[in-house]
Amino acid sequence: MFESPPCLAAGRSPTLARRHATAAPGACHTVPMTTWMIEYTYDDQDAARDEHRPAHRAYLATLADAGSMPAYGRFTDEGPAGALLVARAGTKGAVEDMVRADPFVKAGLVAEYRIREWPAVWEQR
Repeated sequence: MFESPPCLAAGRSPTLARRHATAAPGACHTVPMTTWMIEYTYDDQDAARDEHRPAHRAYLATLADAGSMPAYGRFTDEGPAGALLVARAGTKGAVEDMVRADPFVKAGLVAEYRIREWPAVWEQR
């Protein structure tokens, strides 16, 4: 269905490894991770999203298992239909790659999205 990123397939730490843009295929190096906010805005294609939802959720679960997507979910208030995803990645380009690989985005079911760097403060208990 979808492939693991090269660094993950090679057994590298999912939160510290990414493929170096100029390195040979499969080569990785460590970079500091940043937290990113991704906001999806949906249009009126509800039936099509229902059809693709299992693949979309499986994809997000794969990212969560790898440590790259610690939180995600749809909005349930009266505002525009959409979702909020929280990603961990070294670069905005890596986040854009995650978004472009999402089955909802690939099927044209996300009307628009925006990615913003989010220096989150996570409460430690």
